[in-house]
Amino acid sequence: MIAQRHSRSWAMVALTAGLVVALVRPLAAVPPLSLLGTFSGSYVQSGSGTPHTLQIEIEKQHRRRLRVSVFATDQPEYQGPGKLSKDNGTVTATTRATGRGNVPRFLITATVGGGGTTLSGGYTIKARGRADVAGTFSVAR
Repeated sequence: MIAQRHSRSWAMVALTAGLVVALVRPLAAVPPLSLLGTFSGSYVQSGSGTPHTLQIEIEKQHRRRLRVSVFATDQPEYQGPGKLSKDNGTVTATTRATGRGNVPRFLITATVGGGGTTLSGGYTIKARGRADVAGTFSVAR
């Protein structure tokens, strides 16, 4: 009798686990888009109507993790990690200029469009002791 109860309980656990896996699997995230390559376009600083050239390069991609380089007019080169959202809708990156100590950071929040061919959104340049600089950008392959 005890052996029967024990085997029934394990059978119920196995059945429940199987149902949970079957229900969760369709809810899994979509596969990540490949964003490797160079995106070129322009950025506009808030309060200024003058567009400047901008180049964002996705150097490496491992699933949703990115290695990003930013080349902008009148700015140093920025490099750092980024991430692609689970729904392939947004990219965020926190890049920093090369050097030691108090180096500026170029923060990006972008919407992915055209199946991974365009990025557009906002940026903020932060450095300790200086006012933040913000604006918008739009780049395409």
